[in-house]
Amino acid sequence: MSRILVAGLLASMLAACGTTPVDPNRAPQLESSFVMDPSLLQSSTEKSSIRVVRDSGTWGSAIDILIYLDGRHIASINANRVLQIWVPPGAHKVGMQAFNASYPVTYLDVTTRAGEVADFRVYQDGSNWQIVPLR
Repeated sequence: MSRILVAGLLASMLAACGTTPVDPNRAPQLESSFVMDPSLLQSSTEKSSIRVVRDSGTWGSAIDILIYLDGRHIASINANRVLQIWVPPGAHKVGMQAFNASYPVTYLDVTTRAGEVADFRVYQDGSNWQIVPLR
């Protein structure tokens, strides 16, 4: 009986080591005060949109996640939030850095087109923070 209890406890602890995906269409918007460049929040039909959604869950929720665009720190994103920015169409680098500036930035390349949306997910898989494209 105690083995079953211990196994159940370990399984529940391991399940808590990850985060829960959030739909970028339903997640609360990141507050504008967390965005370093307010011009990125101005929508336009001539621009493309990049959305970065951070998973929900208690694991890692107190950790700062810094978001980068083309080598510039543009925002800090909270758990269960989506950052939506508007950029000129073309090639961009979207990056994520966990904790603080002493950790490396992970970049992904994206090519955007006017009027289109590129979605990215930031999540924690138990040992590492990841940024991946959605879809």
